[in-house]
Amino acid sequence: MKRRDLFMSFIEEWQDKESVWGVSDCSAWPALWVEVATGQKVPLPAYETRGEAARLIAKAGGLVALWRAALAETRAYEIDIEDVSCGDVGILDMSDCQRGIIFANHQFGYVKAETGIAVAPAMRVAAVWRI
Repeated sequence: MKRRDLFMSFIEEWQDKESVWGVSDCSAWPALWVEVATGQKVPLPAYETRGEAARLIAKAGGLVALWRAALAETRAYEIDIEDVSCGDVGILDMSDCQRGIIFANHQFGYVKAETGIAVAPAMRVAAVWRI
């Protein structure tokens, strides 16, 4: 299956699914995509609650630092937002937090919501990785 087709299938699959901390939340969901797209598991630390996730993120020095450390163990590498292509992943700076994004292109991507997914503009991008 072509990457774009795999990407669209993944997005459609998650349209109505609930977010579960440590499984399919705003950080774990893009990690699931990396595994589906590349066969490589992103070795993020395990957590089951928002509080545990917050503690791990703080201990790592932020969500970008946490992802950099995890992706260092994969074939993913950091790129500029101008170079992003369909299926690359990143971290957005939101008004209240940072969250993972799966890019559709350099203008927008998808983020995990409590239920389903949401389209997000590629603004205030903290980091992007080619997978």
